[in-house]
Amino acid sequence: MIEEVKQYLKSAAGLEAVVSDARGELKLTPMVASLYHFARCKADGISFGLMLWREDALVKPTPAAVESHVRLVSEQLGGIPVVYAAKRIVSYNRLRLLARRIPFVVPGRQLYLPFLNMVMTEVGTKKVKEFSSLGVAAQMILLAYLNRQNDGVSIAEAVDLTGYTRVSVMKAFDELEYFGLAMRDRATHKLVFAEDRKGLFEKARSLMRNPKRRTLFLDGLPQGLVAVRAGTDALSDISMLAPGTSREYAALSSDVLKRTDLVEVPRESAAVRLELWHYRPAFVYGDRIDPLSLCLSLADEKDDRVQGEVEEVLEGFKW
Repeated sequence: MIEEVKQYLKSAAGLEAVVSDARGELKLTPMVASLYHFARCKADGISFGLMLWREDALVKPTPAAVESHVRLVSEQLGGIPVVYAAKRIVSYNRLRLLARRIPFVVPGRQLYLPFLNMVMTEVGTKKVKEFSSLGVAAQMILLAYLNRQNDGVSIAEAVDLTGYTRVSVMKAFDELEYFGLAMRDRATHKLVFAEDRKGLFEKARSLMRNPKRRTLFLDGLPQGLVAVRAGTDALSDISMLAPGTSREYAALSSDVLKRTDLVEVPRESAAVRLELWHYRPAFVYGDRIDPLSLCLSLADEKDDRVQGEVEEVLEGFKW
């Protein structure tokens, strides 16, 4: 199988791997040693280990066991990354490996090498550029999944959901795969996510942006503008926080900026605070902001009471 892996690394990722047996370097229990062939590799000047599942092994390890074995082998090989390889890995286990950020190779089908910023799926080969955070479309797709409890999303469904083009949605899928938050399912062609929704949100939280771009202070809400309750006003509806003295709303930034009837007033005399968002605030439920977007929009609030209620909302959310 090691030759299959070498050929696949070359054809899919352009990596010329020099491989040597690593079994003699390892001190493993008989059970772990019986599950894999072990090798040390070098490609593009980067060293990494290979842990190839043996077809004649009595059991196939779970993703949790693979993670434990990868860490053990990595430690014994001097801390280099270790890649799990198998001829077949069912889609839900590949998703779990992605969620754990465990490098893996399925020759001819898929590879995930985060330490080289490389992902290859069944739909083609691509060297993924390094992303620093999630874009707006990717964030919307993830938030819709976390709120709606659905199983996955197709490209067409994501286009309808976000209003972005097919090309933008495909880039969003790349971002979500790159960060190990989701992966494309070969059977359904949908983007599917990790099962632990709370853990998924916590993992993605630092990658998601505050949906609020800026706030306008007005003497009233412009007639005909599609807006929903936002900020601490909306938080008071789902928490123990008391509402403020001014009304707070949110609307899509582009809907607001094209208007010519906005009259801004000093902050202290404003009757309405209007937040301009990167995406439609009510895109999940239609008539209100979803709790997760609301919590993200309050990330910059300095009031400890507000932040305390935000954490209470997240703790009580139906994951």
